[in-house]
Amino acid sequence: MAHNIPLMRRILTHITRDRASYNQSYFRHVTDRGHIELGVGGWAVTLSGGWRWIGAPDATYGQIQVQHNTTHQIRFADQVAADVLGVDPDEANFLMWVADDRTARAWLEDTVIAHERRVFDQLAAELRGINTERKLR
Repeated sequence: MAHNIPLMRRILTHITRDRASYNQSYFRHVTDRGHIELGVGGWAVTLSGGWRWIGAPDATYGQIQVQHNTTHQIRFADQVAADVLGVDPDEANFLMWVADDRTARAWLEDTVIAHERRVFDQLAAELRGINTERKLR
């Protein structure tokens, strides 16, 4: 499964600009003041578009559901988050159940940087005339 790098970048940008809305302790949480905090999985669902939150906002992981805006399909939010992020089951488990704020953010940063490095290396190889699978257009 290919990582959804554009979505990961959007999540990183958002949680960097609005740190108060990021809380890896919850998938989706409404504070006493009505402010919504989301973990990486929650932001993945929200920023991917196409899904709306249904049910109790403070339910635990594996219980919060979302509904697709077009098909009206109802799914568990953590499953949708894994799908839209393009992560495998082990990565999803780590990112949504194990990692704290700092670790989840670092994982996203490392994943995006590794992708960018692969793309750069591939482009550099093409410019040097080394055959690769990808062709410059």
